[in-house]
Amino acid sequence: MDNSNKRVKPRTWIAIGAAAMLVLTIAAVAIGYRIGQVTDRLVQAPVPEATQSPSPEPREEATEPTAAGEASPPPAAEEAGGGEAERAEPNGPTASPPAAKEAEPAAAEAGGAAEDPVRAEYEARFAKLRTGCQAKAGQLSGEVVAYIKQARQSGGKVSADELQEQFMEEIAASEAECDRQFDAIVADAEKEYGGSEAGEKQLTEWRSGYSASKGKARMTAMAAILAAWGAGAE
Repeated sequence: MDNSNKRVKPRTWIAIGAAAMLVLTIAAVAIGYRIGQVTDRLVQAPVPEATQSPSPEPREEATEPTAAGEASPPPAAEEAGGGEAERAEPNGPTASPPAAKEAEPAAAEAGGAAEDPVRAEYEARFAKLRTGCQAKAGQLSGEVVAYIKQARQSGGKVSADELQEQFMEEIAASEAECDRQFDAIVADAEKEYGGSEAGEKQLTEWRSGYSASKGKARMTAMAAILAAWGAGAE
């Protein structure tokens, strides 16, 4: 009897275990099915009507007739027209200032000439003198260059003493004549200005300009002579 009872017990435990596993499986399937139903309801739930805002219905505004029998424009049209007028207004006045600004320098120059007529007169005299003196300096430097080239072509040699002997007297005389004419013009301008401060300032400016022009003419002539001298030396 004891041996049969011992053999029965393991089978009983196996049966109980199998039944328990079956129950757990069924419960798991049932729980999964319920969760799936709840999830479907949540996904397919309709949107509440309270969240949908109704579209506003258009309103018709009554327009009152004017005295002439015409309907007055709605306020929106009046505001739009006013806005366009305000936006178009700044573009109008800005069209003329550039032309006025361009005319300012010319007006200033004309005003300066009108305030100082002596300056305009003597500027013309100084310009004429400057042109004549520069032309004379160019002529003399051209003669020196031609003399050097001719001597080189004939096989001769040209020295600095020879050039000084040939051209220095004429060059000095030409420069002295330009200085004399310039001093004469300055003397006339001094009489016109009568010792005024503006006149003295203008005379100083003319003297500085004449000295600069004379120095530039000398450098130009010297460069041409040295170029001819160097070409002959090669």
